[in-house]
Amino acid sequence: MIHPDAASAYYPLLRGALSGMEFMKEPEPEDNKPFLMSLSHSNKIIVTDEPGRMNYGDENDQFIFVTPLKGTVLKHDAECGPRGTRTLASRMSTWDKNKQVIGHIIVTESGGGQAAGVPEMADAISNLTKPVVAWIDGMSASAAYYINSYCSHIMASRATDQIGCIGTLIQLHGFPKFAKLDDGSVVARIYADGADEKNEEFEKALEGNFTLIKERLLNPHNEQFKADVRSNRTAVLDEQLKGRTYNASDVVGTLIDSIGSFEDAIQKVIELSNSTKNNSKSNNSKKMEQLTNLNNIESVRDFEVTEGQASFNEQQLQDIESALAAGTQAASQVVTLTSENNTLRNDVTARDNRIAELEAALAGDGAHAAVESAAVNTDGILNPKPVDEFQSAKEFCENHLKSVK
Repeated sequence: MIHPDAASAYYPLLRGALSGMEFMKEPEPEDNKPFLMSLSHSNKIIVTDEPGRMNYGDENDQFIFVTPLKGTVLKHDAECGPRGTRTLASRMSTWDKNKQVIGHIIVTESGGGQAAGVPEMADAISNLTKPVVAWIDGMSASAAYYINSYCSHIMASRATDQIGCIGTLIQLHGFPKFAKLDDGSVVARIYADGADEKNEEFEKALEGNFTLIKERLLNPHNEQFKADVRSNRTAVLDEQLKGRTYNASDVVGTLIDSIGSFEDAIQKVIELSNSTKNNSKSNNSKKMEQLTNLNNIESVRDFEVTEGQASFNEQQLQDIESALAAGTQAASQVVTLTSENNTLRNDVTARDNRIAELEAALAGDGAHAAVESAAVNTDGILNPKPVDEFQSAKEFCENHLKSVK
């Protein structure tokens, strides 16, 4: 995913590498190093990858973390200096956690590069908690624009900045798997039986047949590229997804949001940061309305949460403590009442069982004996009267059963 001009500029280096040219190991270029932009002193502080150094100046100072995205987009760090997107993504994720950092700027001056380098930055930007502004310093093309499309706001520095080049390409240089060279030597690549599809796309392309390499490699990447840009930039036009590169002034409102200076980019981060904080506060307050029990306490009602924390004064804490104590007492009463209820249920069960015994006795020959037993052993449950006050044992039982029921 690279602009043709950028590819042409690096082609001599590629030829040199293929021919065995040695490259010297170099430290990361100064212009590529990330820095903190102080909002109070308007100066920049070069930072390192040491996560321990997380506070600068006064703890109330605020900063914007600036990440340069320059040169060719590569996934891994280059030995000749520039860092890959994996390192850039890690830096942004680390500094996003710093309370002094309110947002990010990605200074972009790149014609794109390796497709595999995009997901590292795309995932990192999507998971940041603070706003990200892409500020384009000349060119944001292909893979570089792909990365920028995930930002909260895209701002070009000039009307003539080059934007777009949305598409994928591959350039091959080599020989067919069997070829006779002018010097009389032969090129032969021999594949094992059953490995017919190994490198098939590339072998066909070197023979002039580009169908497979487009179907299996280029087209899937290209469709995903376009789909992600459509998702990230909802106002983009279909005609802008065909690979053309545009002047920034021609794509304001679609591929980019505005044109402005680096200072304008700083102000945009501040604006987005304030908006994010207000939205977060509003969302937190709304969520706290769902805590019904706390909101039922008059002094605590409609409390707010800031950055995940709530504060209460002494009176509010006493009211919360009283409410908790009342809840504990109520819970104890529930336990007591439950025990009493179980005792009453047992008494009722015993009574019902005794009634069943008496009814069974009435149905048998020993009704009179059962009545006498009831008069003696019910311990007052039936509160029986003497048998001789009734005409018969049956009448005695019926009257007392009615009384019990």
